[in-house]
Amino acid sequence: MPDESFLVLSCTCGQRMKIPADAMGKTFKCVRCAQHVTASDRTVEGRKPEARAETPQTLPTEPIGEQLINAGLINDEQLHEALSLQRTEGGKTLENLIKLGYLDKDRLHAYLSRLPGMAGIELSRFNIDSVLLELIPRELAQQNLVLPIDRLGKLLTVAMACPLDKATIGEVERLTGLRVKPMLCRLDDLNAAVKKYYGGERDGEKVELTASHFGLSMAPKRAAEDVREIIPGLASLPVSPVVAGQLQSELNGKSPSSVILLSLLRQDPVLAAMLLRTANSVTYGMSGKVDNIAVALTLVGQDGLRQLLEYWKCAPDDKDGPVAKWRNRAHLRSQIAEEVARVAGSVGPAAAGTAGLLADLGRFVLAHVAPERYGEVDAGLRGEALIEAERGVLTMSHNEAGANLAASWQYPPSVYEVMKCYPKPGEAETSGDLAAVVQAADFLAGTKGAPEAATMELLAKLGVDESKLGLILQAVS
Repeated sequence: MPDESFLVLSCTCGQRMKIPADAMGKTFKCVRCAQHVTASDRTVEGRKPEARAETPQTLPTEPIGEQLINAGLINDEQLHEALSLQRTEGGKTLENLIKLGYLDKDRLHAYLSRLPGMAGIELSRFNIDSVLLELIPRELAQQNLVLPIDRLGKLLTVAMACPLDKATIGEVERLTGLRVKPMLCRLDDLNAAVKKYYGGERDGEKVELTASHFGLSMAPKRAAEDVREIIPGLASLPVSPVVAGQLQSELNGKSPSSVILLSLLRQDPVLAAMLLRTANSVTYGMSGKVDNIAVALTLVGQDGLRQLLEYWKCAPDDKDGPVAKWRNRAHLRSQIAEEVARVAGSVGPAAAGTAGLLADLGRFVLAHVAPERYGEVDAGLRGEALIEAERGVLTMSHNEAGANLAASWQYPPSVYEVMKCYPKPGEAETSGDLAAVVQAADFLAGTKGAPEAATMELLAKLGVDESKLGLILQAVS
């Protein structure tokens, strides 16, 4: 029996595309030349009876070095030298082969274009919609030379210099929540397009082409003066391996509990932050509106969270280190903020709990982008003393770093303001009560004895007296 689930649409450039069987009269954009083709008796070839017997062509899975040897582009000695260089100086196979002069970009492109299942495009014919460009951050596009060119439902088509780069594909899928279809194009065309749509310079520094643009990850700069440049382009942060494993176990169970999942998410501010980022992405149409992780989990769903966990990278397990202590304090601050908000009644408990959890996310950010420099800051400092020390070492404080990331990740203004102003809630323009709740919760989270007078004064302004405070502390004990 013929497969009648699709038709075959032909473009004048020779490209053939599968389209739904009921798509007659609809217009599609050619993935090769970007022309718009209307499905009609003239352009549709008809149903494809041999589809069931067709064996799909797939890309090779063996290491790229073996592929290049089999293709006659390099020999064993050249690969061995590239691998030796990798062991001593780092880098990846393609990077070192190019550095050693054994492989150039044109030969690599020619090889890739001949692979079975490798689809190519003429990128210069495309005019990229600005809405598509918002799906991939500028930093990621520039560093990995990946460009969104079309979207159809949950399928995002991107142009790449090396569609074999699974790491970049996985990162784009994690970031957008879409399934990525990579298309091969010439490196020079892709570089020109990225410069055209994203800009070719960053702070006056020209973007240099390296082997990393074939899908090899580039290590971002870590100097203090570069921190402000790095943060807006961050696509992810390393998550707690312990909490991530517990989430995975719960999701793999017979009947995953949303209550348990939320409880686990609150144990790691980084996990919560990235889930909130996903929910506020353009994929869900709620950019700048989702202010708590309960709503974020509902939007993304358990299947979405399960998929995200596959791509999020784990940090080293440092159960006795400073990051673990920050994580524990953020968890406690979140619990207290939720209870204070519930008693005060001025802000929503769910939003307060999430804001409390993410308040000092900037510490995790600075520790990630500049670990050595941030290690010079006394991990035991709090408040203004901490902010002053951070600025002295990195020219920016953790609350500034967190706010910058919040803006880049399209968080709601209320979350952004708390991350920026929670040390001084009076500076918040529209979310002063929420910032005050979080600051009070932070004070209480660090209190071992009776709360200080300043903490009680802040709580009093929120309508929380000593008797109510006792109920709050009892609820989180």
